[in-house]
Amino acid sequence: MVNLTFNTTDPEEILLAQRYWAMDGEGKYKENVAALLPFRGLTITAQLSAHMRTIVTATDPNQQCPKCGNFEVVTNRSHVKRKAGVMRFKCTACIEAERALSQAQRQQASNDLSKFLTTLGERRSRIRTEYANLPADIVLLLMALDQAINPRLAKGTFRESECAALVPGHVGHFIQKLRGAQVIVDHPSLTSSDAYEFQDGHLSYYPKKVVYKLVPDPVLSNEEVLGLLRNMELKDNAALRELWLDYAASECIAYLDNQCEYHGMSVGYDTREEFFSSVRLALQKYSVTKVWNVIWRVVREALVLAARSYSNKTKASATIPGKLRRHLEKVEKGEAKPLEDWERPNWQGAGTLGNLFTEIFSIDETTPGTEVMAMFPDPTFDEGELSIDAEPIRLAAHRLFTAAVAHDLAANALITLANGIKEGLELSDAINNVFDRHPGLNEPY
Repeated sequence: MVNLTFNTTDPEEILLAQRYWAMDGEGKYKENVAALLPFRGLTITAQLSAHMRTIVTATDPNQQCPKCGNFEVVTNRSHVKRKAGVMRFKCTACIEAERALSQAQRQQASNDLSKFLTTLGERRSRIRTEYANLPADIVLLLMALDQAINPRLAKGTFRESECAALVPGHVGHFIQKLRGAQVIVDHPSLTSSDAYEFQDGHLSYYPKKVVYKLVPDPVLSNEEVLGLLRNMELKDNAALRELWLDYAASECIAYLDNQCEYHGMSVGYDTREEFFSSVRLALQKYSVTKVWNVIWRVVREALVLAARSYSNKTKASATIPGKLRRHLEKVEKGEAKPLEDWERPNWQGAGTLGNLFTEIFSIDETTPGTEVMAMFPDPTFDEGELSIDAEPIRLAAHRLFTAAVAHDLAANALITLANGIKEGLELSDAINNVFDRHPGLNEPY
């Protein structure tokens, strides 16, 4: 029998509801729904069933919720069970309660994200960068980005997806390099909210969704900044060498992606990162065109492997970085013929960064890696001269003071830094000590 709770005091409606849900000892309904009509203007069964839901709440004692133990609310006679048992799923009330809780949590998360992004946007708007002190690799990369998206770098905003002309592939790597140097910054106020997520007090974002803009200089306008960059002398060999290797590796990544796509294969994230590291090492000796030759060979070897009964294209593509390393080892030992120069594919341009390397340093995809390494040697020091790796310290100091200004902790940071040096700490250790003493500097800004 169905338990009834009436939502009306009308005797006729109560009687109607009792007749509607009345069952015999075998669990069959005593009357057909059609036999209850007409009733006060209700002439069809659908109208009557809808009216029942407003005047009575029916619960089925044969359906018990596994979570709350209550009986299920039934709104239709066909939903009633003839045998008692525990429901496979939670009751409607529990489902609705969980849905309401989930909705409240999502709303709270949205409110927290909105509040955090507002604060973050205010911090970001206060960031300033002195472009006259930028390292050579960031200067060159900014010049290339300006050419790739002109005039948006100076006058507007941009997304990562709009920077395809910067390098042949792996664009995100270079955008993050500029972001890490605090010369471009993503602005929450200019970006849709689904680009960010805020969980457990930590902010994450989707790089391809956020909107970037150039960080202002304390004195110069954006146009003056870009003019300054074009006239700066690029002296930092170590930074330029690393930028070239990153750029040349992006040339190889783009070629790998094309070859894999042509043969219906794809390269996963971990494989791509492994390949990027392996190919950067190879490019210290070989030209890009010679590495393209190796890629062409190993992709076809992977394709043969994929056709084996024990393999497939996903497994085979994961072997590409290892195949590249082993082939180069064979070339080094004379067990494989020397690498040939491959021509640049007509679908793969050099990108604005590659064009600048050619324009300023006269190096391109045909230049052997050994020549590039010789062109950007490490500095030498006389005996007795203090020799420190200045670039990492300069970058750490830049990060420290940018964060200190953004978080309004500049005075505290300077005092802690001075005390650390007075106590005998090396400069790099003193900088790290500031971040340890002031955890707020590590928060996003």
